[in-house]
Amino acid sequence: MLGISKKRFWSCIAVLAGSTFFLGDCDPTLAQTLEDGLITTASSLVTSWVDAFLQLATEAASA
Repeated sequence: MLGISKKRFWSCIAVLAGSTFFLGDCDPTLAQTLEDGLITTASSLVTSWVDAFLQLATEAASA
């Protein structure tokens, strides 16, 4: 899992899932702002992983 322990990974998933339940009782504007931030962060993280994987694959193919 690219340097992240299994325990830490599942802890992060639990925090994100718990945040969803917490946001259900918040002000709708605040909930939407936080949700947008989580989506942006997750999207950036996945994009970074894909870019790193493609870079590794390119380097491996050219070696």
